[in-house]
This record gives sequence, C-alpha cells and structure tokens, in this order.
Amino acid sequence: MTTPTAPGQLRRGIGVWGLAAAILNGMIGAGVFALAGSVAHFSGSWAPLVVLIVGLALLPVVLVFAALAGLFDETGGPILYVDAAFGPIAGFQTGWVQCLSTLASAAANANLLADYLLRVVPSWNGAIWHGAIVFAALGLALAINLLEARRSAVWLQRVSVGKLVPLAVLLALALPPITGSPSMLAAGEWSLPQAVLLSVYAFTGFEGALSIAGEAREPRRDFPRAMIGVFVAVAALYALPPWAMSRRPMPPARSTKPRC
Repeated sequence: MTTPTAPGQLRRGIGVWGLAAAILNGMIGAGVFALAGSVAHFSGSWAPLVVLIVGLALLPVVLVFAALAGLFDETGGPILYVDAAFGPIAGFQTGWVQCLSTLASAAANANLLADYLLRVVPSWNGAIWHGAIVFAALGLALAINLLEARRSAVWLQRVSVGKLVPLAVLLALALPPITGSPSMLAAGEWSLPQAVLLSVYAFTGFEGALSIAGEAREPRRDFPRAMIGVFVAVAALYALPPWAMSRRPMPPARSTKPRC
C-alpha cells in the first residue's frame, strides 16, 4: 500500500524489497561474471579470502551509511548527508562526484555486458553491434528509472532475479568441485593490490540507492535493514565462485614408475 503524500511531493511507494533490489542492482553489475576469474587470476586460491577481507573492511562504511539512512527520510542520499554536516557547497561537490561515478560505472558495466554477448554470438562481432548493445542496455536502465516509483521497483526486482538466476545455476554446477578435495589454484599473475582493487570496485554502488529515500515508504526503518542484509549476502555471493574454483579436483598424478 502506498503511503499518502501531499500534492507536489514524491509518492512513497517503494517497500523494503524494492529498496533491497535497488541496492542489489547498484552493487551487482555485469562485472560480477568476471569477478571470480579476475580475482583468482591475481590471487589464486587466496581469492575467496581476499573478497571476504575486503568486504569486512568495507562493512564499517556500510554501517555508517545505514546509520545515516536512519536519520533522514528525504531524497538525496550522500548529497543530503554532506549538505547537512558541511553545508551546501560540500553537498554540491558530492553530487557531482556521485554523478561522475555513476556515469563511469554504468558505462563500464554496459561495455562489459556487450563484450559478453558478443562472445556468445560471434556473428554479431563488430563495433556497430557493440555500440548497439551498449545503447540498448543504457536505454533500458533509463526507461526503468523514468517509471513511476512502484513500477520501477517491480522492474528492479525482476532485473535482480535475472542477475541472480544465472549465478545460482553457476554455483549449482560448482557443487561437485566444492564437495571434492581441495586443490591449490595457481595465480596467473600474482598481484594482491590488483585483486584487492577489483574486490573494492565490486562492493561499491550500495550508496546510490539512498538517493530514492523520498520515494520509500519507511526509509528510516527499511534502508538500514536492506543495506546491511544485501551487503552481507553479496559478500557471500562474491566469495563462493572463486572458492569453488579453488576446490576443483586435482588431476591424477602421473606415475613415475617405469613401464615394463
């Protein structure tokens, strides 16, 4: 049920599941399908631990945002928080930084999505197809954001399911290796800073959903719960694929006994 609002104000129609979907989509982009392999490439069997340590290190930041979300119910998110603490000039600068960050991450994820699709359909190879996929992905995101709040939240939930289903299938296929004996996964190019940087990038984006607080029914109550719950779930989701990769059964050792 939508909370009644006065004329000229945003309609508060997004519940806790809609907020959770917005946070999830802010954190999980197309890059999640490359995260496991990329982090494992730079850290080998240490990849799951790297992901979890980075998530644990960022958890205090998430808790701060969750606490701030419990103090405000207006639209703006980080812009609103900085404006209230340091004034409108700092808030204005924060808004531009957030805008540039959102544009860069959206462009990177759309570009990566195009790369994946072109690998699946090699006949579409070429700059024209690549650009068309990027514009289609960005156009779909724009169309969803232009919808009325409740309808936009429903579409965000559908997009979340579309992201989680292939990941669930991937993890289901990885169950046999997980239950097998562990093996050491060698890093293709050992670089702990690169692995940490990739993991930090993967965890960012949760703060973007705070900007829609003015369209949430109970933002002070629902945002902290949704933010902490989604962050912990995403941390586990990020750590499972590289963990499965590191537990692939080792190939049988070749016998050194001379043949007769």
